[in-house]
Formats: sequence, structure tokens, C-alpha cells
Amino acid sequence: WSAMIQNGVGMTKGTMSGRLAAEALNGIDSQLLKDIQAMGNPEQLPPQPILSMGIWAKVKWWEWMQRSEMCQYRGTVRIKRLAHNRPGT
Repeated sequence: WSAMIQNGVGMTKGTMSGRLAAEALNGIDSQLLKDIQAMGNPEQLPPQPILSMGIWAKVKWWEWMQRSEMCQYRGTVRIKRLAHNRPGT
């Protein structure tokens, strides 16, 4: 079991994962816990260096897909820096 920090919709999933982990550890039986356990075990991660290459590729893909937002953010920071460093201010 794993419950991690989440954001957005994932917050609900993370909260429920933590609750179900606590139920399982304390021997509390619930229908939701039975449903989750019926899903089976997670798959094993690939070995290194394949794992690291896959993670790196996924992060770069996310950056590529969000490049317009990153450019807007970087532009905003640059404008603020220029405005802050203006002579006479």
C-alpha cells in the first residue's frame, strides 16, 4: 500500500488510499477495501537503467506538452525582473 501527497482530483484518491491502508492494517473490513484488494497487485517496475530513462522521457514529455505555460511563466518573471531593475526606480 502507498498513500502519497496528491493535488487536484488525486487528493481524493490519496485520502482514500491512506484510509484503506489504515483499515487493512487494523483488520477493519469494508466493501471498498474488498473491491480494491480484488483488483490484484501492482506490476513490478522495470530494472535500471530502463526505469530512469522512462521517467526522464515522461518528464520531458510533460515539459514539452506544457511549454506554452512555461513560456508564459518565464516571460512574466522576466518582465517583473526588468521592471524591478529599471534605472531610477
